[in-house]
Amino acid sequence: MPTNYQYRYVELIKEASYGVIAAGISVTGEVDDESLQHQFDLMTRADMSYLGAKKSLAGKTHSEGGINLVCQPDDFCAMIMRGIYNKYTFATGTSHLFEEDMAVATGLPSFGLKIGRELKEHLYTGMCITRVSMSANVGEYVTMSADFTGLAEDDGTPASLNTSPTFVGGTEDGYHFAGAEVFFDNGATTTNAGALIKSFSIEWNTNLNTDSCTGLGSRVYSVQPAPQMREITGTLEFSRPVMAAPSPVTEQPTYYDTQTAAGLVYDPAGSLYAINLRLTSGAKIVNIYVNKCIWEAATNNVSGREASSMSLSFTALVDADDVMSSVLWTTQSATTLA
Repeated sequence: MPTNYQYRYVELIKEASYGVIAAGISVTGEVDDESLQHQFDLMTRADMSYLGAKKSLAGKTHSEGGINLVCQPDDFCAMIMRGIYNKYTFATGTSHLFEEDMAVATGLPSFGLKIGRELKEHLYTGMCITRVSMSANVGEYVTMSADFTGLAEDDGTPASLNTSPTFVGGTEDGYHFAGAEVFFDNGATTTNAGALIKSFSIEWNTNLNTDSCTGLGSRVYSVQPAPQMREITGTLEFSRPVMAAPSPVTEQPTYYDTQTAAGLVYDPAGSLYAINLRLTSGAKIVNIYVNKCIWEAATNNVSGREASSMSLSFTALVDADDVMSSVLWTTQSATTLA
């Protein structure tokens, strides 16, 4: 049974340039578990003159893995979101705005990860986020996960463990179902979806192109993996099927709305959002905005042990302003993540 609990930690460092963590913004989070690992492709030769393979060599080398945690109003969770949006604005106070911008030349940031594992601190640099997911369920904390890929684990002299890490969210509790709401807008006034939603999940995929990161003469990534086509998907689960517009009308899609021949698209004009997933903890708020989306056909299930429920899945689409989503995140500190 482990005894060195205080030597377990995940420190996330925003790199100034790819693979360089010097002077980078550093935050340490309260993480449930992590699975970062050094990996390499094995090149093995087997020719006809021998019983089996005789020669083998390590090929492309990299690191990958993920972290799972409870979503909190702290800079660690906000920094994860920083890794999947290319435009960042720090407002006066504690508000962080993450946006997509096709016009800016800035790419997605890269990170260094210092992982304390009781006996040694492991260092991974050039780590880029490939996927982020968030989910909220009735009766549970809001959970969050992020997957990374990057350079090989540092094989230099092992760093000393940080025996007393400072967690940026140490005084904060996680978001939970009692502070979660979902708003819809199909072009009219945005209103609360009410108490019918029992869970939501959303996932961002950057689809990093790792195949084009290596070249002749190198086993590791020589350039930062570039994002390819962005994907944002999610699912909402309702405690009972919504067959007709609720009263009062909340603009939430119904079972039959999603069965239209052309598919149901929510694309409100101007500054309105098709879906707004909101988490609150006092004055600290996370707003996840999906500008435009198409709904998949609703699923309606029932079993001998559970009442009938309904699930709606959506896919974010690029709107007239060439964006899909944005996130407004309020944290407990007044620290920029630039």
